[in-house]
Amino acid sequence: MKAIIISDEEDVITKLDKTLTANGFDTIIYRWLLKALDNIEEIRPDLVIVSANEYPRHWKTLTQFITSGIGGDKTKVFLLTFSPLGNDETEKATALGIKGFISSVNEEGLEKLISLLYEQFPSLKKEEPAIIPDPKVVTDKTPYEFDENEIPTVSAIQENRPVIFDPNSASLIFVNPKTGKMITGTVVSYENQTVHFNAEYPEKTAMLSSGDIIETLTFELDGKIHNYTAEVMMNIDSLLMKLEEVHG
Repeated sequence: MKAIIISDEEDVITKLDKTLTANGFDTIIYRWLLKALDNIEEIRPDLVIVSANEYPRHWKTLTQFITSGIGGDKTKVFLLTFSPLGNDETEKATALGIKGFISSVNEEGLEKLISLLYEQFPSLKKEEPAIIPDPKVVTDKTPYEFDENEIPTVSAIQENRPVIFDPNSASLIFVNPKTGKMITGTVVSYENQTVHFNAEYPEKTAMLSSGDIIETLTFELDGKIHNYTAEVMMNIDSLLMKLEEVHG
C-alpha cells in the first residue's frame, strides 16, 4: 500500500515514515502541498496524512480533491492537528471525509496512528512493528531557504532558484458562467497553470462546482495579460482552477 506524507517538519516526517513503513506502507513525502495535489491522480495512494497547522489554507481543498475520487475511491485522509482546530473546523473536516485525527508524533500520537491504520485498513497484519533505519526522504524541496513572507513556486523549489510567486504581481478576473457576473478577487498561488483564487465576494462564486467550465477569464502576471478558459477543480472557501490558454 502507498501513503503520502505532507509536512515540512523533519521530526514529523521521520516518525510518520518509520511508523507507516513498519506497518506495511510505501511512503512518498512532500514538503509542498500543491505539488502533492498535482501528483495524487497518478500515485493513487491508499492514505494521505497532511498537516493542518502547516497548510491551514490548503488542507481543505486537498481533502475535497481527494474525496471527490480524482485519485481513486479508496484513498483515506488523516489530519495532523498539533494545535486544536476548534469545533467548527473539526466538524468541517469530518464533513469533508477526514478519517482520523493525529494530535502529535510522540508515543501516544503514534499509537493513535497505528490504531487508525488497523481501523481503516483491516487487511493489515497486526504484527510487532519492525525497527527500520532512518528513511530516505523523497522531497520536492532543495537547500534554498525561502523567507517567511515568500511563496515558493514548485519549479523554483525543484531547480533550487529563488523564483518567487508574488500575489501582488498577479490579478485575475472572470465571468461566472452561471450568473454572467464579473468576478474579481485575489490570486493566492499559481503554478503549472493551476490557480488558487479567493473571490472578493465568495457568495458570488458559491454555486460553482468541480467540473464547471469558465469560458472567459483574464489573468495578468508580471504585467503580461493572457486570456484563458478554466475548469473548476475545487470550490471550498476558495477556488482551485486549471487554466487553458486561448490562442488566436
